[in-house]
Amino acid sequence: MEEKLEKAKSQQGALEKLASKLPFYKGYKEKELRRETDKLLREDLAAQVKVQWQRVADLQRQLVDEGLLVYVDDLQAAESRLRRFMNRIRNASYGYGGVFDAAKVDEATLDALYNFDMSLINQINAIAASLDGVQEAIDAKSGIPGAIREAVSVIGVANDILSDREKILRGTA
Repeated sequence: MEEKLEKAKSQQGALEKLASKLPFYKGYKEKELRRETDKLLREDLAAQVKVQWQRVADLQRQLVDEGLLVYVDDLQAAESRLRRFMNRIRNASYGYGGVFDAAKVDEATLDALYNFDMSLINQINAIAASLDGVQEAIDAKSGIPGAIREAVSVIGVANDILSDREKILRGTA
């Protein structure tokens, strides 16, 4: 995260650089840069999940084209859970603590959020692999129900893991 913060700092204007010399502003601005970096990461992650979500729609069309309509509804659960996962990533709290909030969000917590969000890449890769399994099952016209159940399960686990993000903000992780 530090390299991304340094890049963001290097792109500051002259007024921001001058203001960053003031002690009260410096800490505030660094927190804002951390929040912005995490927001950009989450937007990228959500875009990656959207690609997988679109794959589910393609898989459903393939099932229809192959006359395997009985499995389309089963795959709908994967689509719903994946849409939920994507929206939760996109709309996740960014750790803002107002001036008068009792609980302050410090830089270490913001860094922990960023690192947690980076780890979601593993979940997205697992989702992609499970959808590859569904694709292979459709192509083989064999094992489709099991492959769909596996994909739904993997997406469910990803949603469960994402729920742990709030623990970081509360300081209970």
